[in-house]
Amino acid sequence: MRKYIKHIAVVIFLLSFLLPAYRPDREAYSGWECLKFCLGTLNGDSVRGGWRFYYFGFFITNLLFLFTWLIPSIKERFRLKCACVSLIPLAHVISWFVINFWDRERQGRLLVDYGYYTWLSAFVLLSASLFITKNENHGA
Repeated sequence: MRKYIKHIAVVIFLLSFLLPAYRPDREAYSGWECLKFCLGTLNGDSVRGGWRFYYFGFFITNLLFLFTWLIPSIKERFRLKCACVSLIPLAHVISWFVINFWDRERQGRLLVDYGYYTWLSAFVLLSASLFITKNENHGA
């Protein structure tokens, strides 16, 4: 069961990059465009100060998602460690909603779109799947 949940999480994760994730105005930005923006924050002038690292952290968060999906598939003994590590990117992804929720009064609405919620659900599913233990006594 855990394996299927992990695979579903990866499909949802990849799908989220095609969907509109952020809508600051009439134009929506896909998850892929958001990822490119976050990757470019370290060498660009679009974001200043500590926010550069916060946005670049989303690039790292996406890499951690892939690693926490792949590593337990190769070595089962690392599953619990990956489960604990998966909570860090999950908290980072949730922080984006919290920041936008508090900023909604200035904008008059939430700026996150359904691609963000799809992306978030992938992180939740992956983290949950890593904490599920195998039940060896199926019939007992």
